Amino acid sequence: MYYSKILADLKKQERNPVNKMYLGEIALKWKAFQQLTEEPSTANKDLAEALSKFLGSLHNRKFLFNKLRGTGFEEDSPIFSASYINDLIAAIMSRQPILSEPGIVWDFQALNYKLALKGDNPVEIARSPQIIGQKTPPVLSLTLNLDYQYRVNGKRNFTKETFNLPFLLFFVYKNLTVLDIFNIEHYALQVKSTCKTAQTFIICETLDKCLDCSFQEFPAKIIVLHLESKKNKNQISTTTVNRLETAIKNVLYRSPETIMIKETEKVKAPPENQKTFSKPKSHRTDYKRKK
Repeated sequence: MYYSKILADLKKQERNPVNKMYLGEIALKWKAFQQLTEEPSTANKDLAEALSKFLGSLHNRKFLFNKLRGTGFEEDSPIFSASYINDLIAAIMSRQPILSEPGIVWDFQALNYKLALKGDNPVEIARSPQIIGQKTPPVLSLTLNLDYQYRVNGKRNFTKETFNLPFLLFFVYKNLTVLDIFNIEHYALQVKSTCKTAQTFIICETLDKCLDCSFQEFPAKIIVLHLESKKNKNQISTTTVNRLETAIKNVLYRSPETIMIKETEKVKAPPENQKTFSKPKSHRTDYKRKK
């Protein structure tokens, strides 16, 4: 459990006895959601309700830093981060049969892309060819771990390498920013060039910091947990969790038939919690904020 590890690490580092007590209280409230995620048969409705209840408890004012008492946690503390979303994703992924396939890895891991031959000239490459690639920072992802070997025709010795073939990538944020968009677009395009069926997901609480961005033809799916119109910002709807699971399944079980259906659905209105902008732009690489 990703959020559980954050709580455990913070408790080890904490010196303030009141804050330690707070962390224990938060961990106890988190346990109810954690237990549900460990049961693959748990319904999305139960996950949404338990997570909403936890978020409501977490944002109790007593947990925020109080200058007079010197207790509580700053707003940028990891306990208020969006890491809990990783556990929601993991709960959905735990139901997917693909996890039982040999070589499938689900966790934070570096992904390979841009394979190329190492060497500055043909003579150097011919003497000792080596296939190298670039790696992403650790990303919550579903990959296929491949072993491959190669040799120069006519030689006896093989070179053995491993390769993490990306299928699904997940980035979570409290507030998605313009800089985040630039970074994610880079990796999304790279893994797509490595595996055309790969899909990048962004799951965030809000889009408040990049409302002026255009996401047309953006190479990642964006799912927003908290709608601007919602009065209760801690409420996670079952519809949102269902939408996330459906999007994951559409990638894992994609077929020519589903691709055709997807193409016909492009003309329909976008989901209410997925930001898109209908006004087309001729050039979409700057993502500048309006002044």
